[in-house]
Amino acid sequence: MPETKYGLKYELLFVGDSSWTEITSLIDSRSTKIEHAGCSTDLKSVVSKCDFEMKYSRTPSLIMHSSIVGKIFAAKENNEIVKFRMSGFDSFVGKVDLGNFSQTNGRIPGFVSVTCEDNSYLLEEKMPTSFEYPSTSDLSDEGYSVFDKNNLAESIVMLRFLDAGYTINDIDIDNSDTIPEKVRRVVYDKDDKETYRDFLDTLLFEHCAVYVTTLDGKLMVKRLYQTNPVSERDVTEFLLKEGLSTKGGDYQFDGVEIKWSNLAVLSKNVVYNANISMDLDEDGKFVGEEIEPEHYYPSDGDIEEVWQDFDASFLDKPYLTKESRLKNKDLSLITVKNAYYEVDKDSDVILANNPPEIEPTKARVLFYNKNASDVKKIYGFTIVGDILYRNKINDSIYPPTANKLDDPYETKHIFNSGGAEKLANHLHRFYKYGDLQHSWSEHNVDSHLFQIVTVTATDTFISSLAMIISQTRTYPAPSVLSISNNAIGVTAFNSEPVRTRSIIRGSIPVNIGPSGSSGTRSITQFSLGNADSPYDSTPTTVSANGVTVGASGVTLSTEGLGWTFESPTPSEGEFVWRREGYYTPPEVWPSVWSITRLTGASSFGITLKASSLTVPTSSRGVPRGGNITITALLQNIPSDTVITWSV
Repeated sequence: MPETKYGLKYELLFVGDSSWTEITSLIDSRSTKIEHAGCSTDLKSVVSKCDFEMKYSRTPSLIMHSSIVGKIFAAKENNEIVKFRMSGFDSFVGKVDLGNFSQTNGRIPGFVSVTCEDNSYLLEEKMPTSFEYPSTSDLSDEGYSVFDKNNLAESIVMLRFLDAGYTINDIDIDNSDTIPEKVRRVVYDKDDKETYRDFLDTLLFEHCAVYVTTLDGKLMVKRLYQTNPVSERDVTEFLLKEGLSTKGGDYQFDGVEIKWSNLAVLSKNVVYNANISMDLDEDGKFVGEEIEPEHYYPSDGDIEEVWQDFDASFLDKPYLTKESRLKNKDLSLITVKNAYYEVDKDSDVILANNPPEIEPTKARVLFYNKNASDVKKIYGFTIVGDILYRNKINDSIYPPTANKLDDPYETKHIFNSGGAEKLANHLHRFYKYGDLQHSWSEHNVDSHLFQIVTVTATDTFISSLAMIISQTRTYPAPSVLSISNNAIGVTAFNSEPVRTRSIIRGSIPVNIGPSGSSGTRSITQFSLGNADSPYDSTPTTVSANGVTVGASGVTLSTEGLGWTFESPTPSEGEFVWRREGYYTPPEVWPSVWSITRLTGASSFGITLKASSLTVPTSSRGVPRGGNITITALLQNIPSDTVITWSV
């Protein structure tokens, strides 16, 4: 039976509806699973997903269930978007994947399995219009930043987000990282039919970053490159319920090769030359290209778009002038500015589209023979402009001593050695160390995507830094969030100090329960509290539901809030409490706990240690001058505390 006590709310919004439809009563939250993705192992964006099942158990629910299923099928038939949101103590925002849902049918309709995709779905569309950043005629302009939080108007990623249909409120700017590197020129032709996602993936990948969709449906930009990664917390295998799983890949290379281009500028250079015969007729005149009466050149240019594509081969002057017999294969155009055409023609041939359409890498110039009876000719037609182009392809290899390289990566948006070397270093680290992948599960632990953690598996050589790149979130019990983390290494597998085993066994499963029943497992956790009871989530709050503990009968939540797998250090007047619970699979969490206050000495203490326990004397027993140093060893006392004592 679906339960609302899990603290989660589920809603759908159909096209044409003015308000959201709540479907919480149809869903058992134990069936809900969120795959929250930060990036793939090849450092590109990944679509996060939320899976759940819609069920029913009584007549009102059946009627609602049938209505919702019918509207979903209608939306699929009409190719409409069905928006989805989950809220409460966890969240997910996106849309229903209408290509990936199923219903089990029998004597009566059964449950419906639903998959929802995150709010990045607009980025799956092909970019419909051409663009250029910056669009100025100044080809020496340093360009726009990849993503600058302080100058969003000149941030390439932000401009693409807005073009895709998002608003400023759909971007998590506060939690995004600034990617200040500038790209001198970005040019896109709509005929390339590239999606927003593919374009952004390439741009951010080359600048060691990625965009991710948050659980509340906002887009966020995160930098992956860290010169010196620092751990935020420890992940130790024997403090985890299911332990730590580590696996290796098959990366076999010792370096990374990056290809990148130098840029150059040429002024007033030919970028297009029409294929018109230069032969002479018997009168010594150019043959030219004939245009029939009241027809166009290029032919059919009036009924379909015919473009003149700019050609980089005209830039290879040493080869064209025979100064060199080697053709420069590195040349490619990026953009042409201040373009104009030159034409040799009969007077009855006029420009049909005035002004001509000029784009960064092509033009559409259309001529028309206005004479109603005579054939007219064009004898020559060229387009000239100022050009920004790639004139040389370079290689950057990291480390320089590498001799076993994978296929080189050729960049599209890097035009200097610094950016290429940084990318090579970044990729080498992730390919080499990220080949070791770790996974583990935790309950109610504050972990987030891209968090750097220290992964330790005692009695092995595994003790390294890793970065969480994806999480699976499930809800095994009311208000309990179970997170399965997947992380890739960012340092060598043995780069961190090896940890020693703790005597606190945490939540290690045991096969024998309190009654000797086979398969029973135990969970042991700790919390701070006062002399009467443990705290809940804050030192001043005790839960209003759960089990009764302490002489005064205050209560403590039986969920995960306030409890940890490691014994905390108490402050003055505080005590450590321990709880132990048992469960038998397929259950995944105890529902009954035994709670005990641990005894111990005062939480504050001072130990005085003398450098010597005897007073120096002469051979006659007379005390001599000398110093005895007294060192105070503080227990749970800040080092800047003023301490006085008398002897």
